[in-house]
Amino acid sequence: ITSGKKENLQYFANTTVHAVAGIGNPQRFFNMLKDNGIAVIEHAFKDHHQFTRDDLMFNDDLPVLMTEKDSVKCKNIDNENLWYVAIEVSLSDQFINDFKNQIGLLTHG
Repeated sequence: ITSGKKENLQYFANTTVHAVAGIGNPQRFFNMLKDNGIAVIEHAFKDHHQFTRDDLMFNDDLPVLMTEKDSVKCKNIDNENLWYVAIEVSLSDQFINDFKNQIGLLTHG
């Protein structure tokens, strides 16, 4: 992905995009986009798919969104419509507390 452009996900709200995913659970990615008000044309590939230029050509000018993981495999594909979505993971306070308690049990017997 060579454009170097960066936008937040809300930039694509109320628009239609192609979403491509070569990950273990592509539906989670597609649902996240939909939850942000984006109309998604889904293109699921096998996990670890090695994308080619032809995989990302859809004969229209719609943006093509993908995960950051997939974008690494597309860094040499010159297409101004390609965008990646950086995924942020946040853990609940309950999860963090439970995790700390479990670590404490392991380290203190």
